[in-house]
Amino acid sequence: MLQELKEKKEKRMNIHAECTEILKRAEDEKRKLSPEEEANWEKGMADIDDLGKQCERLERTLKLSEDINRENRDALFADIKTKQEDREKTEAGKREKERAEKRRAAFCHYLLEGRQNLNEEQRGLLYGNDSKGGFLTAPPEFSLDMIKGVDDITIMRQICKVRKPLDKAESIGNVTRTSRYNPYDWSDPETSTPATEDDNLAFGVREMQPHRQRKKVFVSLLLLRRAILDPTPIVMEELMTALGYSQENAFLTASGVKKPLGLFTNSSNGLDTTRDVSTDNTATGVTYDGILNALYALKAQYQAVAKMMFHRNTVLMLRKLKDGNDNYLWQPSVQAGQPDLILGRPFYMSEFVPATFTANAYVGVIGDFSWYWIQDALETMLTRLDEVYFEQGKVCFISDTWTDGAPVLPEAFVRVKLAAS
Repeated sequence: MLQELKEKKEKRMNIHAECTEILKRAEDEKRKLSPEEEANWEKGMADIDDLGKQCERLERTLKLSEDINRENRDALFADIKTKQEDREKTEAGKREKERAEKRRAAFCHYLLEGRQNLNEEQRGLLYGNDSKGGFLTAPPEFSLDMIKGVDDITIMRQICKVRKPLDKAESIGNVTRTSRYNPYDWSDPETSTPATEDDNLAFGVREMQPHRQRKKVFVSLLLLRRAILDPTPIVMEELMTALGYSQENAFLTASGVKKPLGLFTNSSNGLDTTRDVSTDNTATGVTYDGILNALYALKAQYQAVAKMMFHRNTVLMLRKLKDGNDNYLWQPSVQAGQPDLILGRPFYMSEFVPATFTANAYVGVIGDFSWYWIQDALETMLTRLDEVYFEQGKVCFISDTWTDGAPVLPEAFVRVKLAAS
């Protein structure tokens, strides 16, 4: 598999060289691309994108194989696992483990057969006193696995700081820093100079608290019936896909009112207009100098680890830009596990980044994404509807999950904006 990845990387590099030669030849001859050249260039770019996706899938598969061989789980869940193992060493822990196994088996039975076919013990394990109107609380293992699965398909969750999940959807307080402490003072050790008081650190008014997301998904009744042993992966896959797209969109564009606060939303609790950079861009597109200005609007500590995020249409535009030394901004990855680069920085594409090339429009964001925090809650509610869609050969699942997200340090980001005119 590693050899296959290497071959695809090399093929991608060769196609990039051919596309570069097409542009260079037309530029040297001071003419526009011919229809044939334009078609070849577009096809080359499409092939590069397709090979990039293939490489990404191979890299993810290789990484997954490595993860499976590791003894410890991801650091995010390490302490949860440790606590579970400690409990299992005791008699009470053994009983809890047995109960958890029964709960998981009951949950699988519920997904497969519905509530009406649960016995009294299974109902008690899943519903308790049934105070949630027919919704059951999924086992914590299901919630953890679903969160990890969404991480794998959501770019923002891969590059941002995903905090340890809360047991319940409770507020963790105000976390967005609107100003920071001043630097330390130098002090003479021979004197008793008092420390300077500093109350400059300030936080915004928005609290971070996981907000509810609700989704209705359909699963083929035949497909579900075939999953006799464990239907959980089928249901989880459908939920993860829908949840991943919803969260990606929210982390980038949502208002912050009963939902995450997006990076492209102007807000005093997140990024306001002081984080916008449009200098040297035009009203209809980005320029080399415009991207350079945005990158260097970041302080050095953020710039050193900065990543970029654009829509694919913006990346297509950036691929044609060159610096004063005739070097292209965009450089393809040449090493397994390494992303493509723009100005030497890794970039990512998302369908939810704005890409309307009109005056004053946002077209990208650059920054240290570890300062965008994502907070989940483990409480996942689920219900199954049988009768309504039975004649269509479908089973409907309605899921409630809780999450929040926000930029907690505005100075760690800049937004790329087009000029006013």
